[in-house]
Amino acid sequence: MALVKAQNDYELALLDLSQQLELPSPDGMEVETPSVDLLKLSPTSPEQIYAEALLCRDDIKAAQYREQSAQETIDAAKGGHIPTLSLSGGVNTSAVSVSGYDNADYSKQFKDHLDKQFSLSLSIPIFSRFSTTNRVKSAKIDRASYALAIDQAKKTLYKEIQQAYYNATSAQAQYDASVTAQEAAKEALEMQSKKFSAGRITQTEYNEALNSWTKAEADMVQAKYSFAFAVKILDFYRGAEMQ
Repeated sequence: MALVKAQNDYELALLDLSQQLELPSPDGMEVETPSVDLLKLSPTSPEQIYAEALLCRDDIKAAQYREQSAQETIDAAKGGHIPTLSLSGGVNTSAVSVSGYDNADYSKQFKDHLDKQFSLSLSIPIFSRFSTTNRVKSAKIDRASYALAIDQAKKTLYKEIQQAYYNATSAQAQYDASVTAQEAAKEALEMQSKKFSAGRITQTEYNEALNSWTKAEADMVQAKYSFAFAVKILDFYRGAEMQ
């Protein structure tokens, strides 16, 4: 009877999972049991996990690049306040060459009539209707906005990591407790089994011990995979490869 109930519960769980995944049917679905033989919670602090997360979070990196771009825009806008020094020059000549005449002195003409011009100009921005100042102010506002977004994103990320870390430590403690309870229930069942074989207890008393052990076993398995899930959440924040 217990096996039939367990099979029904398994099938219902598969159905629920297929619906969550929006699959047309649970037919053909297979659930792979994750390996947790080496399951251990890393003693790494939330601060260390946070430091690792900052190196792999694309949203944080994107916000930092936007802030850098805003700073470059500020620097470019400030250039409008800087005086501009310009140098220009030109060379021309009035030497001519006429077809059919002696042009032996063409080179001399070129040198004698050579005209060289150079000019140096300095432009000092005094009043530009505040356009440069306004561009600088606008760029600074953008940079401040991006810096605020980065700060908020970092705070949110740290809170999430801190919560995930303490969820994992709580899950570990619950798993350890469930292992102790399962071992105690197993010992109690073995003892009751010997008493039942010797006729010292009733079937009802034996069944109570069996049910207690079954529940303790189920609780331990549930706590084990809850702990595994909590550890995988921490791995996600670290940027570790999910397996």
